[in-house]
Amino acid sequence: MKRPSTSVLSVLLIAAVIFTACVPVFAGAAGSAPRIGSACYGLDAKNEAVRWVQKTLKETGIWYQGDEWKVTGHVGKHTMQEVKSFMETRGYSGHSGAIDQTVIDELDAYICGQGPTGGGSSTSYDISVPQIGSAVYGYDANHSSIRWVQEQLKATGIWYQGDEWKVTGHLGKHTMQEISRFMETRGYYGHPGSVTQQVIDELYYYLHGNRTSGTETYGSYDSGD
Repeated sequence: MKRPSTSVLSVLLIAAVIFTACVPVFAGAAGSAPRIGSACYGLDAKNEAVRWVQKTLKETGIWYQGDEWKVTGHVGKHTMQEVKSFMETRGYSGHSGAIDQTVIDELDAYICGQGPTGGGSSTSYDISVPQIGSAVYGYDANHSSIRWVQEQLKATGIWYQGDEWKVTGHLGKHTMQEISRFMETRGYYGHPGSVTQQVIDELYYYLHGNRTSGTETYGSYDSGD
């Protein structure tokens, strides 16, 4: 019988390496990692990507263990605690426990038996936050920071949900309504729904699982409706 040529054997060897390179080292490990772009899911957020993270943490046999740790797709304090613990073993000291693409990528690399993909401090993965100074964007305004606010509200899985809530960068009555609702949960009662640096900062803190110190009360405001 004719032996395979050296070139054929080389091709087969390369194919085998490629095939096995990213095979999870954990039996039953979660499927292909989700892609969520710049989204960041903090406390109380709900998303299928969160479910994937919980399921994958369970399958490591180290984090998120026990029957009381449910795979729900909801970010609670226990999920954030375990994400934080996992990410710190990957070199992200002081990680908040919020779920973003870096968390997903690190988990995916871990179950494939690979080392950290980044290995930086917690600031190395933060979503880009607009800085608008003292600017105030009210009804009918258009600005990139408004688009950022809409995107992050959607990312929470709670506010600004549904296909009819478009990310446009335009501040309409629906966007203002959702900003007002969000800010009231952060202690800013009667918030008018305008976009300010304070709103941006509170959204950022929320998505990273941080509490607010806001206690302001706002007066009446004409939304332009």
